[in-house]
Amino acid sequence: MGRNQLKDINGLQNLISADTLKINYNQLQNIDGLNNLTTIDTLYLKKNQLPNIDGLKNLITIRALFVSENKLQNIDGLKNVTSLL
Repeated sequence: MGRNQLKDINGLQNLISADTLKINYNQLQNIDGLNNLTTIDTLYLKKNQLPNIDGLKNLITIRALFVSENKLQNIDGLKNVTSLL
């Protein structure tokens, strides 16, 4: 899903876990479509327009997260992560 100029990721609401998800190089301003994601190995969100990652509030386990080149003001969306592998 990377490099597609996506403005939203609606339709991923049923995603609970994944190995790798690449949604970098888009125009996302929020990641609310990932609200139910609890476990992921690698998540690429680089080069979007994200001011926060609140859409990851239910995330518990993640190995790698790439969020550079966004407009992040905080990473509060990761406060529930209990296992950073």
